[in-house]
Amino acid sequence: MGNSRPRIAIPARFAESTSVTRYGAIVTAQKLAELVWDAGGEPLSFLPVTDEKWEARLEGINGVLMPGGADVDPQFYGQNHQSDELYGINSEQDKSDIALVHFALQSETALLTICRGTQIANVALGGTLVQHMDEPHLNKLSTIEFSKIEADLGLKESSLLISCFHHQSIDRLEKEFHHWLMQKRDTSRHCDFRVKRGHLVCSGTLKTITKMFQANLK
Repeated sequence: MGNSRPRIAIPARFAESTSVTRYGAIVTAQKLAELVWDAGGEPLSFLPVTDEKWEARLEGINGVLMPGGADVDPQFYGQNHQSDELYGINSEQDKSDIALVHFALQSETALLTICRGTQIANVALGGTLVQHMDEPHLNKLSTIEFSKIEADLGLKESSLLISCFHHQSIDRLEKEFHHWLMQKRDTSRHCDFRVKRGHLVCSGTLKTITKMFQANLK
């Protein structure tokens, strides 16, 4: 690819309205796209469709980033709607995301999941979710501690204060998904994945986690 930027596919999220459209829209979080760009990638939004042929659509794509978004329809992990707190459910979005996860894993395309992206990846492989946590993490502030400061990632302190906006969490982590995570851990040799209080946790340096994604782009 020469000096061109790695092309990173980001499945867009459906939105009923935005400040710049009269009707429904597909959106990608601006900050997320900017972070991909700042890291040297070219963020590209993809329309979610249910009859997609991802092999053809992702020709020339170097990596897939599964972003956050609305709730996953419980039907895809074998449950009925059990909470009035479920929001933004769109079966077309879910089907498209699930198919994309399967393609990325089967084709060994570099894959990074965030928030809902991690949840849908677990569901795609047979795992389940907690539809509504007893103590939702809505605007919950947490501190992440790093074993060492990674100056090349802009870290000046050994900890970061982050905001979480979750009301769902992983219930059962599917073995196949866990196996995939372990393969990535073996690649990095410094990352240990586990589920803690319903959330997927990677104990390792931020640089290590980033390198796991970047390694498959080369």
